[in-house]
Amino acid sequence: MTTIANLASRAPKAYGVLHRLNLAHRRSRASRVASRAGWIGAGIAVGSGLTLLLMSRSGQEMREYLGERATRARDHAVTTGSEPTDRASAALAPSSSETRPSI
Repeated sequence: MTTIANLASRAPKAYGVLHRLNLAHRRSRASRVASRAGWIGAGIAVGSGLTLLLMSRSGQEMREYLGERATRARDHAVTTGSEPTDRASAALAPSSSETRPSI
C-alpha cells in the first residue's frame, strides 16, 4: 500500500529538480566579488590588529612613525605627480618662435 510518507520519501529533492532543469541558484559575479572583497578586508583588519599587538613600539612612537611615513608618501606623490603635469604644460605651451594667425 502506498502512503503519502512513502511517496514523499521517493520524491526528488527540490535542489535536485532545479539542478536538472539548470535553474539551481547561482551567485552573481557581483555577489562573488563582494564576498571576496569582504574576506580580503577581514584579512587586512586581522593582520593589522596582530601587527599592532606584536609591535615593539609604544603607541606614541607608532603614531609618530606612521605620521612620518604618511608625510613622506604624500610628498613623494606630489613630486612624482607634478612631473607629468609640468611636461604636459611645457608641450602644450606655444613656443615664442611660433606666430599665431590673426583672425
